[in-house]
Amino acid sequence: MKSVYIFQGNGVESPCAVFSKLETAENWIKHQSVSGTLTVYPLDISVIEWAVAMGYFNPKNDDQKTPEFIAGFTSVSGMNYHYEAGQRVGHS
Repeated sequence: MKSVYIFQGNGVESPCAVFSKLETAENWIKHQSVSGTLTVYPLDISVIEWAVAMGYFNPKNDDQKTPEFIAGFTSVSGMNYHYEAGQRVGHS
């Protein structure tokens, strides 16, 4: 599966960087000494479709099939890396 790595700084609403490889992202994060979250996003498929296909999420009611729910869906199933001052401090 092709994916991208998107970095969002702590306390910031929008991402500031997108990378094609984890190593490239982590080199930039370390060099800049930034704190925040690096999230892996699959390409050419929505996060909700990916989560359903991987068995991480199964819509249980009609509310979870609405455009509003789909547009706001995020999954943390092994897709987030956390950094403080350029150093990885966790993974979720």
